[in-house]
Amino acid sequence: MSKTVTIGEIMLRLSPENNLRFLQTTKFSAFFGGAEANVAVALAKWGMDTLFVTKIPEHEMGQAALCALKKEGVDVSRIVFGKQRLGIYYYEKGLGARNGKVIYDRENSAFSNAEINDFKWEEIFNGANWLHITGITPALSENAERITIFAIKKAKEKGIKVSFDLNYRKNLWSAEKAGRVFDKCLLYADILISNAEQAKILFPDSVNVNNNLLNENKYIDMAEKLKKKFNLEYVVFTARKSYNVFDTSFSAFIYDGKSFEYSKEYMLKVADGIGGGDAFAAGLIYCLKKGMDLQTTVNFASAAAMLKHTIEGDFSCSTLEEVQNAVSCDIFGRTER
Repeated sequence: MSKTVTIGEIMLRLSPENNLRFLQTTKFSAFFGGAEANVAVALAKWGMDTLFVTKIPEHEMGQAALCALKKEGVDVSRIVFGKQRLGIYYYEKGLGARNGKVIYDRENSAFSNAEINDFKWEEIFNGANWLHITGITPALSENAERITIFAIKKAKEKGIKVSFDLNYRKNLWSAEKAGRVFDKCLLYADILISNAEQAKILFPDSVNVNNNLLNENKYIDMAEKLKKKFNLEYVVFTARKSYNVFDTSFSAFIYDGKSFEYSKEYMLKVADGIGGGDAFAAGLIYCLKKGMDLQTTVNFASAAAMLKHTIEGDFSCSTLEEVQNAVSCDIFGRTER
């Protein structure tokens, strides 16, 4: 099967151990991750040919990030090297009613300083039939914005399917600027992944919606508007209902212009709140590339997201069999013997 290309920044993640706060801890657990890298890892684990494109520093931390991707089976042959730093983010887990918190430390990273000409685009897209990118990448710098739009246009010219996950991060840029850039990106995209809150960045005058209720007519209306405005093949919304940091639910729908297909609502016990949306995006790509029907697709993607919430770190470690079993299983938590 033709390869999937993902483009973005891989970072070092540092998290206080034992649910301590930043101001308390003396120890941090270290992981590597980043939205597009997380998607690449999940797809590679499920047997798909996946190429991750980024720029990293030449020093040992860059090499460690490279090794983390190679270990998971991701093709890193088009990653380039620079002299700047590796981006870092700090993740403080929440507990009970206390929300989690992310602090970014990624200015002047190797990727945010990358130039379009750093990458061999013909080689990157040779043999590819899918490009996945998120709204985090153009938020990093003017250079990253140019790379994002260039890559999406290039993929579109080559007839490569493009999925774009809004992934708006208010700590990186304003909603106004994000909306303008997203408009440009979605003109060349085929699949939009979002939730109602983020979709309102594109339609700020639209009616307020309750992000906990996927089947309301307001969601349907918003999805229809998005599909028509950008001539999208699919519009996909996810929804979460949070009771506290540990207990939440996840569900989604996919719309193809003809019908809306809804996943079941998965109840989650959250071990790690990072990467669930990326696992969902990977599940979506996997099923659509395999030609599965939309009901199967949205169920598989939601199950992948559910399982990721049980796994520490950014990367999903769920096997294909585990996700498939989660789709068909109504009882969870047993010990397999």
